[in-house]
Amino acid sequence: MTGFGEIQPLPGIADEFTINSAIALPIGVEAYSAFAMYVWLSGRAAPKAIGFAKVSSIVALCIGGLGQVAYHVLAAAGIETAPWWVTAFISTVPVVVVGMAAALAHIANSSE
Repeated sequence: MTGFGEIQPLPGIADEFTINSAIALPIGVEAYSAFAMYVWLSGRAAPKAIGFAKVSSIVALCIGGLGQVAYHVLAAAGIETAPWWVTAFISTVPVVVVGMAAALAHIANSSE
């Protein structure tokens, strides 16, 4: 609904080969949540890293959950294309997740 979907990763080489890129977004968000939960719950990191991991893990899970709810509500309503503001928000999610992952990796590996 937001532009993620089936793509041909090898156009002109293997035109019949397609992948559904829509699955990449929830997998990425949930993988980050698992990484952050590990840092949070392992107790092996500095308190600053544990605090960031806790908050960012919960935020990532909420964002992922809200995305799933939004998709199912729109689908149940028969809407085939998401409103512009939903598409704009969803488009920022991968950037935010990469930023949180980089920040957490940096904080967790620092000597503070």
